[in-house]
Amino acid sequence: MSQESSNNNSKSSRSQRSRKTLSSITARCRKPLSAILPRRKDIVLKEIYTSSDIDSLCIKLKDLAGNFSSTSVKEWVAQFEPFIDRNIAFLLLDLVQGFSELEIRTFATRKLQDLLYDYLMNQEHIYAAFISSGEAPNEVNFRRWLRNKVITYAQLPQPQDSSVESQFLLWSLYETSVLQGRDASCNSVRKLRELDEFFSSSKQDPKTSALVFMDYTNATGNQLSKCLKVIDRKLDKYPKWREATYVFMYIVEMDNIDVLKSFQVKSSTTLFFSRMLHYQESQILAKLAEYGVSEEEYNEFVLKYCRRSGEEATGYKNSGALTCHHYSCPNNTLPFFWKNNDNWKGIFYGSQTSRAANYRKS
Repeated sequence: MSQESSNNNSKSSRSQRSRKTLSSITARCRKPLSAILPRRKDIVLKEIYTSSDIDSLCIKLKDLAGNFSSTSVKEWVAQFEPFIDRNIAFLLLDLVQGFSELEIRTFATRKLQDLLYDYLMNQEHIYAAFISSGEAPNEVNFRRWLRNKVITYAQLPQPQDSSVESQFLLWSLYETSVLQGRDASCNSVRKLRELDEFFSSSKQDPKTSALVFMDYTNATGNQLSKCLKVIDRKLDKYPKWREATYVFMYIVEMDNIDVLKSFQVKSSTTLFFSRMLHYQESQILAKLAEYGVSEEEYNEFVLKYCRRSGEEATGYKNSGALTCHHYSCPNNTLPFFWKNNDNWKGIFYGSQTSRAANYRKS
């Protein structure tokens, strides 16, 4: 074989390999867009959920505050147009962070009590008082001592322009689940102590006392800040109680809530069962991205339907939450989930509905 023929065959072989490689690289590019992003096609052109999906979602949401029949869910999502908006709404409803009464009674109250004990057991001045009490230094005795000698469950004071009535509903679950359950050995506690009554009559040493408050939601910190101002005025009247420890417990709390810096007491903290879900959480954006929904499209959707439901903000002070409790939906959640007016009907019961208006346990 001549050198020229050999060179030609080599060039031909390289050319074939090159064409084969190029073909494999470009093959997917010659496919239609619907084959590359089939979910994007679906979310734009039709409803991605079935009647069976709606029924399953109703079962999932049934213990939250809302009307979750298949008809009501269909009517709610029908307010969103076009199909892509309707589908995003359905996906968000499925991703809402919900807290049923059973979950709070069974898990949340117990975790909050454990967090409370952990916090107090790490307070050096409280631990020193326990050691000096003469009790055998073990965790069981320490917890018993905390329950009987240190902890007082107290009422959040009522600010002038904000409601804290939901604390009594949470207290009823906490008291029956924890104080009459795991801690049945402790002194029976039936009511949250009112602060003025406690400050004026208690014989406890403020330096080894912990006042514990509780409520469902601490989102912007605004309500807690108002309560702290009322407590601070009471402490001006009873200044020795600034030496006590103050603990504020919540079912949900948002990140970066730091309103305790200006609260002039010996020690204070907030504790929470779960971090509040924000509508821009990474797992939500990832779920929407599976359907080809960009973050820009999603943000436009949220603002569009906040306005459609009558609000410019994404919840109270732009909280942007995706959370609902068993008794009501906090106004920190995106308003198109709970807002009702002539042009919009929410799927959750808002905190101002008659159903959620009275929580106090007598």
